[in-house]
Amino acid sequence: MKPRTKKPNVHATYLSWQWREANGGEWVGHWKPSPRLRRLGWQNLELGTDANAGAVVTACVARTALVDGTVAQAVIEAPVSDRIETFGQLVRKYKTSSGFTDAAPSTQKNYSSYLRMLETWAQDGKLLLSQLNRQMVLDLVEVLEVDSRRTRTKQLLAMLGVLMQYAEDKGHIAAHPARNLRVASPKPRKRRLLRDELPLLVDTALALGHRHVSVGCVLGFYTMQREGDLLAVTSFTMRGIDDISGDARRALGDERGHVVGLFLEQEKTDTPVGIPLAPIAREAVRNAISAPRRGRVGGTHIIADPQTGLECPEWRFQRDFRAVVVHLVKDLRWRAQTATLRQEHDEADRLTQLAKRYDGIQFRDLRRSGMCWMRDLGASIPMIAAISGHSIAETTKILDTYMPRDIRIAAEGMALAVTRQAERDAADALEEQG
Repeated sequence: MKPRTKKPNVHATYLSWQWREANGGEWVGHWKPSPRLRRLGWQNLELGTDANAGAVVTACVARTALVDGTVAQAVIEAPVSDRIETFGQLVRKYKTSSGFTDAAPSTQKNYSSYLRMLETWAQDGKLLLSQLNRQMVLDLVEVLEVDSRRTRTKQLLAMLGVLMQYAEDKGHIAAHPARNLRVASPKPRKRRLLRDELPLLVDTALALGHRHVSVGCVLGFYTMQREGDLLAVTSFTMRGIDDISGDARRALGDERGHVVGLFLEQEKTDTPVGIPLAPIAREAVRNAISAPRRGRVGGTHIIADPQTGLECPEWRFQRDFRAVVVHLVKDLRWRAQTATLRQEHDEADRLTQLAKRYDGIQFRDLRRSGMCWMRDLGASIPMIAAISGHSIAETTKILDTYMPRDIRIAAEGMALAVTRQAERDAADALEEQG
């Protein structure tokens, strides 16, 4: 056990550092600014314990060098608000920049989550920017690559790159330590539900009393919108559509020929979209609006919180959606086991394969599933993009990822070409005879 005597202070031109006894008997090194430096904004900094005394002394010398001499003198005289020394200070400064504040609220939420993770890595934000180097970043990459969540890893490191670029542009660091990182790209998700598989998911949600999940599934598939945008939809965002063709009205209209559309501005892209509702989606919306609600009377959100009757929080919707999927998969597997005991092997195989189809499905998969459903039925990419809000290029990329180039699609395409060519040939022959 170390003797409990006060360690000597070491004085420098502008500052001092000292050891202080912490709880448990450890000695903690502190960098202590002089009164003049405190008035200029410099604050006490904890450097570490005496278990790593050499690193503490090195950090103290580095900080002393920062304020000592001609170069440091210019830093001292700079406005306090412009001086960024630690990783935590850099994060707070970045969050006041236009790169952060101009982003959509959902994007800011994601950024904040990743920035908190990075601050934890950077000694809870206390890491000096002068100590941040390339090797530290490479060590972080090595640790993260062990994690199976590749999307999370890639986005976390992308956030670090954005932050370091900001720091370099503003002169807070001399060199960008996270540039040109080689990180394995996440495998693209290829999960999708077929249109005939959607009702079982919807029915399971209703059986569990999760009406908000059931209507959310229908809208997620048939409107192809993001979860956050759908949760914000109210009855006021629904209105009739008049400027459509007679064929479209006959296909989409109700018994009186009325066509209803969902109008919103996508939060992530600020893209306004108007989505004529398919009959099944229109009925789901009507049922949701007319259903009795708990909590506050007069709630107008289509996907309502079952407890309050108001907008359903994302965390609750995600939790209940996962519960529905897990319940459905367990039920299908139990039915498969029962069929096996009855020697109904074909039925057991069918149920087992169906369970695999639902296992791991996420709500975001419904959006792409709806896009693939429309493409399967011959809708053009511009038509699909007009509903989903993606650009033509993004829509094409999504469909390339999710839609296998199988013989059925090839046959449909060839049949369409042959049919249209036959129509042209018949028209040309008729014109020659005329």
